Amino acid sequence: MQWNIIKSKCSDFGIILPDDLFKKLNEYVNLIESNNRIAGLLAQGEIKNIWERHILDSMSLLLFHHIEDNRKILDFGSGGGLPGIVLAILYPKCKFILAESRSKKATFLETALSRLNIRNAKVFTDRAEKLSEKFDSITIRATGPLTRTISQSLKLLEPKGEIALWAGKTFYDNLDYWNNFCSKRNAVIDFQPYPKNWMPQYKFGIAFIELA
Repeated sequence: MQWNIIKSKCSDFGIILPDDLFKKLNEYVNLIESNNRIAGLLAQGEIKNIWERHILDSMSLLLFHHIEDNRKILDFGSGGGLPGIVLAILYPKCKFILAESRSKKATFLETALSRLNIRNAKVFTDRAEKLSEKFDSITIRATGPLTRTISQSLKLLEPKGEIALWAGKTFYDNLDYWNNFCSKRNAVIDFQPYPKNWMPQYKFGIAFIELA
């Protein structure tokens, strides 16, 4: 998907993008492409569709929320920085921790932050649950198993904080199970499906999880 299509799609939903966003995202995509085989960031077959499947998908939070300035955000199991790096670029006045325990991926994240001159994010090279601080927002995308990830994220959440979980068809089809799972942990889910014309070939959404 070309950048002008993404920009147009965002405009249709009233999302105004920074003027320098494409330059940074394009450099980020180039970094992923050149480091993918070494760091194992994405399945090799997904590279050709990276703009829609990963960049646009990472931007999907903008459909549902405007993140306030100065929020402290954890990208749990950051991998190659999707969505953490994308959101750090979009929200330069928020502070991000990209938690990634696998050394090759953590090294890539450090390289990307340096090359892109992203100063509002830091890499935590260990399992996210070892963090001693708590967060206003926690993002979870393509990180599992979800029973562990959700449970650990709830422990790292500020009382009025929120988890944003990128969820696919399997999660949606088992929503009753996840509602019950979260209820037992004193939390509630608000599942928001993507609008049909956002990523029409995918049945995706974001599950927002809050402490009850």
